[in-house]
Amino acid sequence: GDYHGEVGEWQEDYSKILGTAKVPVPCGGYFTPTLQVMDHDQSNPELEEQVPLLNVTGPTCFGGCAEFCCDSTFQVEREGGGGQVAEIEKKKPASFEDAMREAFTDSDLYEMKFFDQSLTAQQKATLLGVLLLTDYMFFERDNDMCNCSNGKLYISLFNLY
Repeated sequence: GDYHGEVGEWQEDYSKILGTAKVPVPCGGYFTPTLQVMDHDQSNPELEEQVPLLNVTGPTCFGGCAEFCCDSTFQVEREGGGGQVAEIEKKKPASFEDAMREAFTDSDLYEMKFFDQSLTAQQKATLLGVLLLTDYMFFERDNDMCNCSNGKLYISLFNLY
């Protein structure tokens, strides 16, 4: 965003924020990774007491070597049980080449499906940001599948949330 003011003074322009996401308090979804997605309300520019619009809920088991054989699906539903509006899916490798890319780089393949045509462009853009956030939070651990430490090889079959 744009910052303005005197030297040494920090003022953020909240009018350019499309939406926000946070882990629910307390316990962050208990046994499933969960994020709450909020629209940016122009009438509340300080982002205080935002009301959740959507919930993003992921699988209990994901990551590790399970990334080679299983897709990881994150359901996007309206707050309060209003039904599924979208789906974020981390795709498993489709070929040996994809498997090597998955194992040795930070490159991943995702697919996002929108089921609710009433979502605005702003809400879809916010969900694209949530896709990047879920990748960072749950799949970008260094040496997630295997690593060497103290002369031993450690292999992670999956991560349990």
